[in-house]
Amino acid sequence: MEPPDTPSEDVDEALQQVFRGVEEKGRAHGNPAVLASQPLLLKASAQGMDIAAQLVAATAVPLEAEHVVDTTGAGDAFIGAVLYAISAGFAVDRMLTLGAIVAAAKCQALGARPGLPRRDDPRVAHLLEPQPSTATVL
Repeated sequence: MEPPDTPSEDVDEALQQVFRGVEEKGRAHGNPAVLASQPLLLKASAQGMDIAAQLVAATAVPLEAEHVVDTTGAGDAFIGAVLYAISAGFAVDRMLTLGAIVAAAKCQALGARPGLPRRDDPRVAHLLEPQPSTATVL
């Protein structure tokens, strides 16, 4: 039984819509960009199940090739920032933006730790202040 006022969509179609939207937002407003769908009841027909969810997609921070020094630890940096944001109660858009910025900053220095920003780094300091969500809902 479907929850009231919840659109039912195919998983692949819903994902494509969110991905297209975040790519357009990223091009129009700079990166990273975060886009969220309305709450959905997703049909996973091949698995014979429905899933209540909200889809969220984000872009990475663009780095010119000459600024990328070492990608060692970039994924760990992203996950670490996301886990911090979850434990601090961040909105999903701030969480993903923080992860993208921390991972990009890490890539600009040699080794797994030297490029990681500190709390007072202007690239992340604004995200660590209390603020409302800025995710665009489709």
